[in-house]
Amino acid sequence: MHVVGLVLSTFLLVSCLVLPVQATRRAYLNIVLLVGIMLLSLGFVIPLARQPEQCFDPVTPNGQSTSLTCAFGGAFAAFGGMFLVTWVLIRALFMHLQICWDWLPGRISYIAANTAALTVTIVLTAATLAHAGVSFRFGGYCHVNVGSLATYWGWLLGFGGLACLLQLATLAYCIKIYLTTNFSAKKADSSQAADSLTGSSRSQAARVTARRVYQALSLQWRSLMIVAVAIATTTMVCIVFIVYDDRLTIQAFANTEDLVPWIICVISSQDKEKCLDFTWPIILPEALAVATLFVLAFVGVEAFLLLCRWDMLKAWWALIRRPRRAEKN
Repeated sequence: MHVVGLVLSTFLLVSCLVLPVQATRRAYLNIVLLVGIMLLSLGFVIPLARQPEQCFDPVTPNGQSTSLTCAFGGAFAAFGGMFLVTWVLIRALFMHLQICWDWLPGRISYIAANTAALTVTIVLTAATLAHAGVSFRFGGYCHVNVGSLATYWGWLLGFGGLACLLQLATLAYCIKIYLTTNFSAKKADSSQAADSLTGSSRSQAARVTARRVYQALSLQWRSLMIVAVAIATTTMVCIVFIVYDDRLTIQAFANTEDLVPWIICVISSQDKEKCLDFTWPIILPEALAVATLFVLAFVGVEAFLLLCRWDMLKAWWALIRRPRRAEKN
């Protein structure tokens, strides 16, 4: 799924570079989010292509200090995830300001957003790699180790939570404008008896505001959906890996009694596959881990479904046919 998402994101980026603006409706915020998705996908595609050795010894997985593939894959995954969530927050902020406050970001705003996003992402990723590191925790993919709540997961949850609040505030404002517009006619009719000029001006102001919000939503609904998908994905990944996986790992070291049934089974049977039923109190269930990774991998496909337009495909077809027409002429 990450390979598919990487290919589709690359297709969208190339389309934005090659095709005219009328076909792609390209926007800077969309391009930046696609770059973040590609960086995140590379963190999973690199180990898939190299097929590195997962184990350093019979009881220790390879990590960033023992496997160069793990170091690059884990760094791309951590950097891409943080970069993506940071820009989702910025995107939610810009949409909130545009829809609710009728403010369009300018060149200085984009420069400041770029500087802030890159600085935060680089600093937090470097702190995560230096403090907790990455290792092969889930099969052939390097993942952030336990103890990274303060440097990584906490910030992801914080940025995702702020983006969610901004998204809810934007949605609440749109609902308010919708209700105000629907009831403005009745209010205007009732007030016109006393003051027709005041009633008509209020009704006209409400319609103008509603028209502005509708125009913004018609242009930004894809962005709103991308932000919603990214927030939901971030929430699920953080909850599973922080609340569930890291907590189980910490408890396994703190309460070694939970390990006794599994240890006895391994010693007696000499077959770890037969002892998987005894691991549920100490490690993340495989089905939940796989489901979470699939949800994370599907972000690239979801972005393609939301950002790809029929005009884009027609423009590619016209571009492909153009050399043939030139040869015939």
